[in-house]
Amino acid sequence: MSESPNQRAHGLPTSATVSTRSVFTNFTPNISTKSHSMSKRRILIVDDDLASARILKTGLEKIGGYEVLTELRAARAVSAARQFQPDLILLDVCLIDGDGGDVAFHLRRDERLRNVPIVFLTSIISQEEARNANALHGDFHYLAKPVRLGRVITCIEKHLGTADSCKQLSIEGKST
Repeated sequence: MSESPNQRAHGLPTSATVSTRSVFTNFTPNISTKSHSMSKRRILIVDDDLASARILKTGLEKIGGYEVLTELRAARAVSAARQFQPDLILLDVCLIDGDGGDVAFHLRRDERLRNVPIVFLTSIISQEEARNANALHGDFHYLAKPVRLGRVITCIEKHLGTADSCKQLSIEGKST
């Protein structure tokens, strides 16, 4: 498989496999110059799959515009968020030491964190289910694992963009 000029320029592989799951493939960044001129967006990844979290962190940091912190344990997720003060949280639904839903509940109860967008990453739903449900459940959006880095970036940019774009999210329904 050949690399695209964007992949070569950013030093990203065309695909990466973690435990037989492709975390991101056919990556072509679609980042506006606006995000590069602003300060880095702070993203907290809470996922007990160390390899997936590292690949996602590396991908986001290599394209620039993102400062990423990973936390592997549900028990430390809220304190990590308090210290890091993220702009957005990518939260695994099923963590080895807790439930992502419980973590989200505690984040919403924290005065300093209640307005931080949370996007669940999960292998519980399929890509098709995420597309059919418009990737929205309650106040939270879902991205089905394995997730393409381009979809994560689209999701981040939509959540952190204007209020109007946040209301029109169709994360999994768009191809990137």
